[in-house]
Amino acid sequence: MKNKNLVRLLARVCTAIVLVTFSSASAQQLSLNVVHSPLDQLSIADIDFSHFTNDHLYFTLTIISDIERLVHLEVGIDISLADGNGFPNAATLITKSFLVPRIRTITNLDLGKNADIITQSFDYSSEAKDKIQKLAFATGRLPAGTYTFNLKVVDDTTSSVSAAKTITLSLTNISHLDLLSPQDGSTVPTVFPLFQWIYDGDSVEVSVYEFLSQQHSKEEAASGVPQLDVRSGDPNLPVGSRTFQYPTSAARPLQPGKTYVWKVRGLTAGAGGAGNDINSEIWQFTMPSSVGDLNTGQQNFISQLQLLLGGNPDILNQLMNGSLQVTGEVTIDGHSVSPADLQRILNDLAANPDRVVGIQIVDE
Repeated sequence: MKNKNLVRLLARVCTAIVLVTFSSASAQQLSLNVVHSPLDQLSIADIDFSHFTNDHLYFTLTIISDIERLVHLEVGIDISLADGNGFPNAATLITKSFLVPRIRTITNLDLGKNADIITQSFDYSSEAKDKIQKLAFATGRLPAGTYTFNLKVVDDTTSSVSAAKTITLSLTNISHLDLLSPQDGSTVPTVFPLFQWIYDGDSVEVSVYEFLSQQHSKEEAASGVPQLDVRSGDPNLPVGSRTFQYPTSAARPLQPGKTYVWKVRGLTAGAGGAGNDINSEIWQFTMPSSVGDLNTGQQNFISQLQLLLGGNPDILNQLMNGSLQVTGEVTIDGHSVSPADLQRILNDLAANPDRVVGIQIVDE
């Protein structure tokens, strides 16, 4: 009887030891927090943690542990290029062990062959190396696409204890910025001209300068103090816009008879701050001496027409002075009207812009 009781007691003690051990193991905690910069450009050096020295900060990792422990970092980079080519596990990084004393913050600047956290291995897949490295070395920037960094911190003694996070970056390779209107050397029919351009990116800076009589070139004029300088994010220039209408307030008005130059600067964000900004050409336009006779409402009406006509000042000038020839049938509310009637209607609307509720093009 005593032996049976002893066996039961030992069984209970063993069960308690197992439960305590299990509870202690399950309580082990390791967490990872990630913060990264909003950017749209990276260089090959920014992600090659074996051959290059990182100079630009673009992500920060905070590792939190319940106890002091040795860990290592594993990073897998998946790349999906804008041209449709995909490279899962395009590159992999494994660091040597480093100590986390309860909490430790590291950045991409701390990773590398001569950094605080030493690279143990860094490998490109052969397909990614052939495609991505060649493009990156040729342009100085990684090609456009989605770059996903799969980050994992692993305990060196208990591999089952780990923490993982993901960083996704959408990179662009911006190289295209062309002005559309007002066209270079044109005369605009409104003191509130509509500026239009083509750009691969979303953020720009639009600048307008007066071309002073003592200045000898457009470049010299654009080196002075701008008449207007506005960036994406301004209420009149939302991010992603590729048109901007000269404001009716909060800016010096354009003066009849004077000449101005304008340009657009494409703004990009790279690791460590601003990327490689792109500058457009510098174009000039002239205000007609009679434009001052038009009131604000008339100018807004003309600007609406200008927007519908793609910003083409020549067509707008011809339309307003009656020299544009109508080659097809024009109807209003289902009734045919003559070119002369159409001209009178346009003149009447220009003189009474408060009658205009809106203007739109309808394809039939």
